[in-house]
Amino acid sequence: KIYKDKITDKNENEYEFDNSIFQPLFKLPGQAGSSAFKTDPPSTFSSDYPPAIWNPAASCNYSSRSQSISAVTVHTTQGSYAGTISWFKNCSAGVSAHYVLRSSDGQVTQMVLESKKAWHVGSENGYTIGLEHEGYISQSSWYTTAMYQSSANLVKDICNSGYGINPTTCWNGASCNGTCLLSSTYRIKGHQHYPNQSHTDPGQYWNWGTYYNLINGGPPPPPPANDNCSAAQTLTPNTTCVSTSGDLVNATTSGLAKASCDASSSSSLNDVWYKFTATATSHTITLTPSSGLDGVLGLYTSCNGGQIGCSDNGGGKGGVEKITATGLTVGSTYFLRVYPYG
Repeated sequence: KIYKDKITDKNENEYEFDNSIFQPLFKLPGQAGSSAFKTDPPSTFSSDYPPAIWNPAASCNYSSRSQSISAVTVHTTQGSYAGTISWFKNCSAGVSAHYVLRSSDGQVTQMVLESKKAWHVGSENGYTIGLEHEGYISQSSWYTTAMYQSSANLVKDICNSGYGINPTTCWNGASCNGTCLLSSTYRIKGHQHYPNQSHTDPGQYWNWGTYYNLINGGPPPPPPANDNCSAAQTLTPNTTCVSTSGDLVNATTSGLAKASCDASSSSSLNDVWYKFTATATSHTITLTPSSGLDGVLGLYTSCNGGQIGCSDNGGGKGGVEKITATGLTVGSTYFLRVYPYG
């Protein structure tokens, strides 16, 4: 005899379950079938994410959260799915994660509520949600299609939960060995990408391009046309300020060192470029960022450097940056570089 129950999650999405086998009878976006969520019979399903089994970690392995959630951390368990779940229920562990995912079929177990602080990424625990993926960083076979898809579906749900995490802020660059610090502008990234870490997961075999595509429904758009200094967008000086719009979406680094006024050790240096021909010995250049950007503005004599001006006023996101350049040579071309701080 089959019984069907309906569960509504935190985003008011409704899911239907067949309780005779504890297998969801629905399909998530981008998934051909529900087989990735076949489960062992749980006692209850997660209220944060109904496709997940709720199997709580020991309360001694997590704590209350005082910071707002703003990022997702991708981990590799360095052990088995069952062993990781068991370890998080043991007070000797002193660690936990919000979710654990199984390699073979993508089954998800939630162990810590998203509203609580799991202990998974050290100094960065306070604002992150942790996803542990079954496997070992030295063995690529653990990163299955089923687990990628299941993890992407979970991340999409987190991005739709009102935390302000944009799915396009998932890292989509190369995998790496060791610790590889990324800018805080990337909100969905690996344990190895955060500051103050010694762990190197998910490592060289995690395919960030595949993961990004599954979360976002396709690859990111190309970099801006003025991504490289050689294609710098021309600005026209005037007696009054003339605005020119631009963006940094999917900009890449030019390889130039950070600007002298940039005090951050984690700026991505993913920059865009502008240029102008001086019509006077003094010009004022103003950068007015959107509310989500804390910008750095640099002025250079060439694409290879020669910085002669810099502005990072410490005003935070949306703060106006201004350079008043003097001693310019009329008729000479100067280059402006913009990138996000931190």
